[in-house]
Amino acid sequence: MRKTTAWALIGIAGGGLSPQAVTLAFAQGTSILHENPTDCEIAAALGLDKPGCPPLTQIPVPIRPSATRDSTVDTASPTPLAITTPPPHPATVAVAKPAPTPPPPPPALASTPAPATQPAPAVLPVYTANFEIKFELASARLTDDAHQILDQIGAAMTSPSAKDIRFRIIGHTDALGSATRNQKLSEARANAVRSYLLQHFAITPTRLEASGQGARAPLDPRDPNAIANRRVEITNLGH
Repeated sequence: MRKTTAWALIGIAGGGLSPQAVTLAFAQGTSILHENPTDCEIAAALGLDKPGCPPLTQIPVPIRPSATRDSTVDTASPTPLAITTPPPHPATVAVAKPAPTPPPPPPALASTPAPATQPAPAVLPVYTANFEIKFELASARLTDDAHQILDQIGAAMTSPSAKDIRFRIIGHTDALGSATRNQKLSEARANAVRSYLLQHFAITPTRLEASGQGARAPLDPRDPNAIANRRVEITNLGH
Protein backbone atom coordinates (compact mmCIF):
# COMPACT_ATOMS: atom_id res chain seq x y z
CA MET A 1 0.00 0.00 0.00
CA ARG A 2 1.40 3.39 -0.98
CA LYS A 3 0.20 6.22 1.16
CA THR A 4 2.91 8.43 2.43
CA THR A 5 4.82 10.65 0.03
CA ALA A 6 8.60 10.92 0.00
CA TRP A 7 10.31 13.59 -2.04
CA ALA A 8 13.56 15.18 -3.07
CA LEU A 9 13.67 18.67 -4.51
CA ILE A 10 15.98 18.23 -7.48
CA GLY A 11 15.82 21.69 -9.02
CA ILE A 12 13.60 24.45 -10.32
CA ALA A 13 11.82 23.99 -13.64
CA GLY A 14 12.56 26.50 -16.37
CA GLY A 15 10.22 29.44 -16.74
CA GLY A 16 10.83 31.18 -13.45
CA LEU A 17 8.99 29.03 -10.92
CA SER A 18 8.14 31.20 -7.94
CA PRO A 19 9.41 30.39 -4.42
CA GLN A 20 5.78 29.90 -3.36
CA ALA A 21 5.32 27.25 -6.04
CA VAL A 22 8.51 25.50 -4.95
CA THR A 23 7.26 25.48 -1.35
CA LEU A 24 3.87 24.10 -2.45
CA ALA A 25 5.42 21.36 -4.57
CA PHE A 26 7.77 20.49 -1.72
CA ALA A 27 4.79 20.10 0.64
CA GLN A 28 2.76 18.11 -1.90
CA GLY A 29 5.57 15.60 -2.32
CA THR A 30 6.63 16.27 -5.89
CA SER A 31 10.09 16.51 -7.39
CA ILE A 32 10.75 19.44 -9.72
CA LEU A 33 13.35 18.54 -12.33
CA HIS A 34 15.44 21.34 -13.78
CA GLU A 35 15.98 21.67 -17.50
CA ASN A 36 18.99 19.35 -17.77
CA PRO A 37 18.72 16.69 -15.05
CA THR A 38 21.30 13.94 -14.79
CA ASP A 39 20.43 10.28 -15.19
CA CYS A 40 20.81 9.79 -11.44
CA GLU A 41 18.52 12.73 -10.66
CA ILE A 42 15.80 11.32 -12.91
CA ALA A 43 16.08 7.85 -11.38
CA ALA A 44 15.93 9.27 -7.85
CA ALA A 45 12.92 11.46 -8.67
CA LEU A 46 11.08 8.36 -9.91
CA GLY A 47 12.05 6.32 -6.85
CA LEU A 48 14.40 3.99 -8.72
CA ASP A 49 17.83 2.66 -7.82
CA LYS A 50 19.99 2.96 -10.92
CA PRO A 51 23.36 1.22 -11.29
CA GLY A 52 26.22 3.67 -10.95
CA CYS A 53 24.14 6.19 -8.98
CA PRO A 54 24.21 6.91 -5.25
CA PRO A 55 21.76 4.86 -3.15
CA LEU A 56 18.20 6.11 -3.28
CA THR A 57 17.44 8.12 -0.16
CA GLN A 58 13.99 8.20 1.37
CA ILE A 59 12.50 10.60 3.87
CA PRO A 60 11.34 8.58 6.93
CA VAL A 61 7.62 8.08 7.29
CA PRO A 62 6.41 9.93 10.38
CA ILE A 63 4.94 7.67 13.00
CA ARG A 64 2.32 8.96 15.37
CA PRO A 65 3.47 8.13 18.91
CA SER A 66 1.29 5.71 20.77
CA ALA A 67 -0.80 6.93 23.65
CA THR A 68 1.11 7.08 26.92
CA ARG A 69 -0.09 6.83 30.44
CA ASP A 70 -0.71 10.13 32.23
CA SER A 71 2.09 10.44 34.76
CA THR A 72 -0.15 12.48 37.06
CA VAL A 73 -2.55 9.60 37.54
CA ASP A 74 -1.55 6.66 39.62
CA THR A 75 -2.84 3.56 37.87
CA ALA A 76 -1.47 1.07 40.39
CA SER A 77 -4.01 -1.25 42.00
CA PRO A 78 -5.30 0.25 45.26
CA THR A 79 -4.43 -1.47 48.50
CA PRO A 80 -7.50 -3.41 49.68
CA LEU A 81 -9.06 -2.10 52.84
CA ALA A 82 -8.63 -4.29 55.95
CA ILE A 83 -12.05 -5.32 57.28
CA THR A 84 -12.11 -6.12 60.98
CA THR A 85 -15.01 -8.24 62.17
CA PRO A 86 -15.79 -7.84 65.85
CA PRO A 87 -15.88 -11.09 67.82
CA PRO A 88 -19.38 -12.47 68.35
CA HIS A 89 -21.06 -11.86 71.67
CA PRO A 90 -20.79 -14.95 73.83
CA ALA A 91 -24.54 -15.07 74.42
CA THR A 92 -25.37 -15.03 70.72
CA VAL A 93 -22.89 -17.59 69.43
CA ALA A 94 -24.66 -20.28 67.40
CA VAL A 95 -23.32 -23.58 66.14
CA ALA A 96 -22.96 -23.41 62.39
CA LYS A 97 -24.41 -26.22 60.33
CA PRO A 98 -22.12 -27.90 57.80
CA ALA A 99 -22.41 -26.35 54.33
CA PRO A 100 -23.92 -28.52 51.61
CA THR A 101 -21.54 -30.11 49.15
CA PRO A 102 -21.57 -28.09 45.87
CA PRO A 103 -22.29 -29.97 42.61
CA PRO A 104 -19.30 -30.87 40.44
CA PRO A 105 -18.43 -28.26 37.80
CA PRO A 106 -19.45 -28.95 34.16
CA PRO A 107 -16.75 -30.33 31.87
CA ALA A 108 -14.57 -27.61 30.38
CA LEU A 109 -15.23 -26.80 26.72
CA ALA A 110 -12.33 -26.84 24.31
CA SER A 111 -11.14 -23.27 23.83
CA THR A 112 -11.16 -21.85 20.29
CA PRO A 113 -7.74 -20.46 19.33
CA ALA A 114 -7.69 -16.76 18.66
CA PRO A 115 -7.37 -15.84 14.98
CA ALA A 116 -3.87 -15.01 13.85
CA THR A 117 -3.15 -11.29 13.75
CA GLN A 118 -2.60 -10.06 10.21
CA PRO A 119 0.47 -7.87 9.80
CA ALA A 120 -0.23 -4.26 8.96
CA PRO A 121 0.39 -3.41 5.30
CA ALA A 122 3.69 -1.75 4.59
CA VAL A 123 3.56 2.00 4.08
CA LEU A 124 5.62 2.90 1.04
CA PRO A 125 6.54 6.34 -0.27
CA VAL A 126 5.07 7.70 -3.48
CA TYR A 127 7.43 9.30 -5.98
CA THR A 128 6.09 11.94 -8.35
CA ALA A 129 8.34 13.96 -10.64
CA ASN A 130 7.53 16.97 -12.82
CA PHE A 131 9.53 17.17 -16.04
CA GLU A 132 9.98 20.12 -18.38
CA ILE A 133 9.35 18.23 -21.62
CA LYS A 134 9.21 20.62 -24.55
CA PHE A 135 6.64 20.38 -27.33
CA GLU A 136 6.13 22.42 -30.43
CA LEU A 137 3.87 25.43 -29.95
CA ALA A 138 0.22 24.50 -29.23
CA SER A 139 0.78 20.86 -30.27
CA ALA A 140 1.76 17.46 -28.94
CA ARG A 141 4.75 17.11 -31.26
CA LEU A 142 7.92 16.41 -29.26
CA THR A 143 10.99 18.57 -29.83
CA ASP A 144 14.58 17.31 -30.05
CA ASP A 145 15.16 18.49 -26.48
CA ALA A 146 12.19 16.40 -25.39
CA HIS A 147 13.71 13.32 -27.02
CA GLN A 148 16.86 13.74 -24.97
CA ILE A 149 15.14 13.80 -21.58
CA LEU A 150 12.69 11.05 -22.59
CA ASP A 151 15.67 8.86 -23.47
CA GLN A 152 16.93 9.39 -19.92
CA ILE A 153 13.50 8.61 -18.46
CA GLY A 154 13.19 5.48 -20.60
CA ALA A 155 16.61 4.27 -19.46
CA ALA A 156 15.55 4.69 -15.84
CA MET A 157 12.25 2.86 -16.43
CA THR A 158 14.07 -0.11 -17.96
CA SER A 159 16.79 -0.34 -15.29
CA PRO A 160 16.89 -3.56 -13.21
CA SER A 161 15.23 -1.92 -10.20
CA ALA A 162 12.28 -0.77 -12.34
CA LYS A 163 11.28 -4.21 -13.59
CA ASP A 164 7.46 -4.50 -13.74
CA ILE A 165 6.96 -1.13 -11.98
CA ARG A 166 4.02 0.83 -13.38
CA PHE A 167 3.98 4.57 -14.02
CA ARG A 168 1.27 7.18 -14.50
CA ILE A 169 1.98 9.95 -17.02
CA ILE A 170 -0.11 13.12 -16.68
CA GLY A 171 -0.01 16.11 -19.01
CA HIS A 172 -0.56 19.65 -17.68
CA THR A 173 -1.01 23.00 -19.40
CA ASP A 174 -1.14 26.62 -18.32
CA ALA A 175 -4.47 28.48 -18.17
CA LEU A 176 -4.16 30.21 -21.54
CA GLY A 177 -6.91 29.12 -23.90
CA SER A 178 -10.19 27.36 -23.25
CA ALA A 179 -10.61 24.57 -20.74
CA THR A 180 -11.66 22.16 -23.49
CA ARG A 181 -8.60 22.93 -25.60
CA ASN A 182 -6.24 22.63 -22.65
CA GLN A 183 -7.74 19.29 -21.61
CA LYS A 184 -7.31 17.81 -25.09
CA LEU A 185 -3.79 19.21 -25.39
CA SER A 186 -2.72 17.81 -22.01
CA GLU A 187 -4.07 14.36 -22.93
CA ALA A 188 -2.36 14.44 -26.32
CA ARG A 189 0.99 15.39 -24.78
CA ALA A 190 0.78 12.66 -22.12
CA ASN A 191 -0.01 10.10 -24.82
CA ALA A 192 2.87 11.40 -26.95
CA VAL A 193 5.27 10.77 -24.06
CA ARG A 194 3.81 7.32 -23.46
CA SER A 195 4.04 6.41 -27.16
CA TYR A 196 7.66 7.53 -27.37
CA LEU A 197 8.66 5.42 -24.36
CA LEU A 198 6.79 2.36 -25.65
CA GLN A 199 8.30 2.62 -29.13
CA HIS A 200 11.90 3.33 -28.15
CA PHE A 201 12.29 1.20 -25.02
CA ALA A 202 9.99 -1.77 -25.60
CA ILE A 203 8.21 -1.15 -22.31
CA THR A 204 5.17 -3.35 -21.71
CA PRO A 205 2.12 -1.17 -22.48
CA THR A 206 0.37 -2.12 -19.24
CA ARG A 207 3.21 -0.49 -17.29
CA LEU A 208 2.38 2.99 -18.58
CA GLU A 209 -0.91 4.85 -18.31
CA ALA A 210 -1.53 8.35 -19.61
CA SER A 211 -4.09 11.05 -18.89
CA GLY A 212 -4.42 14.82 -18.90
CA GLN A 213 -5.37 17.41 -16.33
CA GLY A 214 -5.54 20.48 -18.55
CA ALA A 215 -4.93 23.56 -16.40
CA ARG A 216 -6.72 22.18 -13.32
CA ALA A 217 -3.59 21.32 -11.32
CA PRO A 218 -1.06 24.13 -11.80
CA LEU A 219 2.35 23.75 -10.26
CA ASP A 220 2.30 27.49 -9.58
CA PRO A 221 -1.30 28.34 -8.60
CA ARG A 222 -0.35 31.97 -7.92
CA ASP A 223 0.33 32.38 -11.64
CA PRO A 224 -1.94 30.03 -13.66
CA ASN A 225 -0.38 31.25 -16.92
CA ALA A 226 3.21 30.53 -15.84
CA ILE A 227 5.39 28.48 -18.15
CA ALA A 228 6.21 26.18 -15.22
CA ASN A 229 2.63 24.89 -15.31
CA ARG A 230 3.25 23.38 -18.76
CA ARG A 231 4.77 20.11 -17.73
CA VAL A 232 4.54 16.32 -17.72
CA GLU A 233 4.15 14.61 -14.36
CA ILE A 234 5.21 10.99 -13.85
CA THR A 235 4.32 8.97 -10.77
CA ASN A 236 5.78 5.65 -9.67
CA LEU A 237 2.75 3.39 -9.02
CA GLY A 238 4.72 0.40 -7.79
CA HIS A 239 4.17 -3.19 -8.90
